[in-house]
Amino acid sequence: MQSNLIVLRLALVAAFLLPCAVSTASAEDAGGSGAAWAREGRPLPEPEWLQPRLDKDLPAYQPCSAQPLQGSFEGSASAIMPQLVHAWVTGFHARQPGVSISVPPPYLAPQGDLSPPMHRFLDGDSDFAFVSRDMTASDVAAFRRAHGMAPQAIPVVGGAYRHFGFLDTIGVVVNDANPVKGLTLAQLDAIFSRTRLRGHGPVRTWGDLGVAEWGDKPIHVVGAAAWEGRENSARAVVVRERVLSVGPLQGQWRDDVPVDGTEAEVPKQVAADPYAIGFTGMGHLAAGIKTVPLAQDAGKPFVDVSYENVALARYPLSRVADIVLTRWPGRPLDPALREFVRFILSREGQQIALDQGVMLPLRAAQANDARRLLVASGSADGCDPVAGVHAAEVDPDLPHYQPATLETPKGASYLTPDGAIAIVGYNDMQQMLDRQVARFAATHPGIRVSLNLPGTRFAPAALARGQSAIAPMGAEFTPQQLADYRAVTGSDPIEFRVAHASLDPRALSGPLAVFVHRDNPIGRLTLEQLAQAYTGKATRWGDLGAQGDWAARPIHLYGVERGTPLAQFMQKAGLGGQTFAHGMTEFHQSADVVRHMSEDPLAIGYAAAMRTTPSVRALALARHAGEEPVALTEENIMSGRYPLDRQLLIYVRQPLNSFAREFLRLVLSREGQEAVAASPQGYLPLSEREAAIERAKLD
Repeated sequence: MQSNLIVLRLALVAAFLLPCAVSTASAEDAGGSGAAWAREGRPLPEPEWLQPRLDKDLPAYQPCSAQPLQGSFEGSASAIMPQLVHAWVTGFHARQPGVSISVPPPYLAPQGDLSPPMHRFLDGDSDFAFVSRDMTASDVAAFRRAHGMAPQAIPVVGGAYRHFGFLDTIGVVVNDANPVKGLTLAQLDAIFSRTRLRGHGPVRTWGDLGVAEWGDKPIHVVGAAAWEGRENSARAVVVRERVLSVGPLQGQWRDDVPVDGTEAEVPKQVAADPYAIGFTGMGHLAAGIKTVPLAQDAGKPFVDVSYENVALARYPLSRVADIVLTRWPGRPLDPALREFVRFILSREGQQIALDQGVMLPLRAAQANDARRLLVASGSADGCDPVAGVHAAEVDPDLPHYQPATLETPKGASYLTPDGAIAIVGYNDMQQMLDRQVARFAATHPGIRVSLNLPGTRFAPAALARGQSAIAPMGAEFTPQQLADYRAVTGSDPIEFRVAHASLDPRALSGPLAVFVHRDNPIGRLTLEQLAQAYTGKATRWGDLGAQGDWAARPIHLYGVERGTPLAQFMQKAGLGGQTFAHGMTEFHQSADVVRHMSEDPLAIGYAAAMRTTPSVRALALARHAGEEPVALTEENIMSGRYPLDRQLLIYVRQPLNSFAREFLRLVLSREGQEAVAASPQGYLPLSEREAAIERAKLD
């Protein structure tokens, strides 16, 4: 069998049987001064003897434009990255000699409070920052204060396998005597978090994790110092984001374990305690401990933290370094800076990383996801053919946008002090609106648009007061919002559907799903049966068609709190306007609904579809008895067949202002729906049939 890696037999022994043999150039043994690091960067360790092959599917670099680019940019790099960054700059300059990119010293830590160059970027005084950890919460907050928005981080290279200080991979470690064979991310979440967003029940013994030999042995969590205090450590941030958190919901660490050690001390603590578990960098491994293979979900294969699995991006807790950019709403990224990042993400750029031999090159799928973020951050011309950016097929029958003449309305209340047209609305529509606004600005050079997207709940009042030309929203007006709007304007707003909701867990708006526990034999319901259950008319699973032992079992109702947009939609679309039964257990978030359902085999619950977990199943639904039930898939959503689909909306005041009419013509065109399909959250475009219905409202 031909391996994916170039393997030398002796190197294999050194790499896997002697994990501490590679020089790590750590802070303790570097022998160099901090001043020298600041001038030249941290000394590189000896390269791994094993090196991966470059992914053959990485795209070769092809400039977006045949015209030479011009521009001058300055940024910063953390201490482990200047050598690699300078090599990228040199390679790019050979292909684009008109672009000057400078990354001067000092090269310091990737946090603003420890690095003046990073602080300059946060304040808006430089163009980019190469960072070797996820940005700290305080740095993100500082950037938001300066710019009014979050920064855009784009992965550019994988971390090292086990070189301490060079983004070494995170290993979950236990004592050598522990018989555990592997853990799922849900089990890991239950060990380290108090929120357990992945739906696993509480765990306190190794038996709770399925380790039968140690059924009554307690789990001792060590290393809590990594997540205590004002900021999480770099590794703790990765674990929190990839294990404890689900979609936009941030998991919270356990607060009932001793705070008695950092990640560097975890190996010693685990080696001394047979029941201990913790996480640490692969550069810290020591005798007496072993790493635990991990699986994304129950039933999926366990993946060991081997060099091959890390290099091939199979292991879930490997790390990446990012370039962080400023993405101004409504403006495309500067073409020359965008081109530099495209070069880094190309075959040639990743070959430079491979040649260095320390950081691992991205795989094609990782680079593709990174280019997807780059497109979402403002590429208006669509020159980069990124797989997955237009993952949802755009209806070819949608008409192309044909711009009409438009002038900025004089004296309109929704103009900003500098004359831009203000739009206030839904934060999760940022990327699609960025692209739509950029396209609109390209065809209407005299029009400027200012996007201010703090969230759906801010849009109705801004529209009513005339402070926003349109109101992009992730849900319909609530009854109270509509009453308040009518009181101000004396009329109802006009509603336009502009996109379907998403099944991607990164999205904030999803279709409504009806879930049951995975052990429940029911697989389908009609909307009438659904209404019977949620109005209390059906109380046993036999009332919904279950047979055998299940027929007499009670139905336990779960759902999102009444009065929330999801509950109002469920009441309208699922119950035909009827009132919920009093016995429903309610939660504020969809993820909480699903998490509690996972512990109750008798549960039925409604929640946002993308909050699903392996512990529950979404039911196929039929609008009427005798009709074929429709499964919850993208195809069925886009075809209009799924009964509980939800949409992204734009509301406009009556009568339509000239900007709203022209901008919605773009949104409901092929180009506008391509922007929807390119959204990194996976929002789904309208069909021509649906868009035509909405365009008719413009007349």
